[in-house]
Amino acid sequence: MKQALHKLNQLGFTQVPNEVLDDERLKWADKGLFAYLWRQSDEWQFYESEIIKHAADGRDAFRTAKNHLIKFGYLVIEQTRDKNGRMSLGKWYLNPYPGRKIVKSLEKSQDDGIPTVDGFSVDGKTADGLSADGKPTTNNTNSNNTNCNKTNSKKRVTSELPSSSDTPRPKNKKKVKYEPDSKPYRCARKMLDEILKNKPDFKIPNLQKWADTFRLMNERDGRTWKTIGDVIVFATQDDFWRVNILSADKLRKQFDRLEMEKDKQKKNRKVVQRETLPDWAKNKGGSSNQSDSKKLSTDEQKRLDSEVDRLMAELEATDPDKRRPIR
Repeated sequence: MKQALHKLNQLGFTQVPNEVLDDERLKWADKGLFAYLWRQSDEWQFYESEIIKHAADGRDAFRTAKNHLIKFGYLVIEQTRDKNGRMSLGKWYLNPYPGRKIVKSLEKSQDDGIPTVDGFSVDGKTADGLSADGKPTTNNTNSNNTNCNKTNSKKRVTSELPSSSDTPRPKNKKKVKYEPDSKPYRCARKMLDEILKNKPDFKIPNLQKWADTFRLMNERDGRTWKTIGDVIVFATQDDFWRVNILSADKLRKQFDRLEMEKDKQKKNRKVVQRETLPDWAKNKGGSSNQSDSKKLSTDEQKRLDSEVDRLMAELEATDPDKRRPIR
């Protein structure tokens, strides 16, 4: 089904508001889709299948990003119907300020028919009392669903579209507090304990901040908790890295390099080989000398014994300490 895009701001060039880029609830794919839609002209008509062709992510990634923009109030979709009640053009309202209510124009201005484009008159004033640059104007709006605003003494009927948030987000967002048994906090505690083994006078950091960094490693960077734990141990025990990696931020920054060096050292470990005897020292047939001697016949054993006795007698005869004087 064909869709029509309406931007609730007129800038004349592609300029993505910082509020969108700084929203940590959005993924990079979400911000990319917003930027792509934001650069299109107002009243741009399109098919979703056409947007999907302009990126390598695919249909599922596009729909996920679209749903995230809807969830957090950056995109509102209104489905219109024709006079017969059938689905008609879908209107996408792209809003860089999700904390503010979106106002659309229901009818053109009366009397001389001043044209409006969904919340914007041709002179740049908006139906919700905000100018195109987001600053308040002298026009006021009331809280009724149907408002009558005067623009240049001309009457215009407006109605509020539903927004995911009727109240602006607080400027100072409340930080998440990590419990001691949470995985991010446990990683922070583990890293601190390992650092203290090497540097007992190390200044105790803000473990909540460290825990938040470990959360980002897992959620944004896609690191598994096991991999994070292995890299913590490596970085705090390696002779070089243990004096250079002294914070969670530095660990995150050098994570790829640390992981590669860890794997490299693991592969280069020397394998201890079992010491083997030379060929000449090996017993043929796998039998011992003792077992071979047991196989000698009685006559052979007697011969060997007599030979040993003869050799011992010769040694005693030639030993000067054992010679006796002849009388």
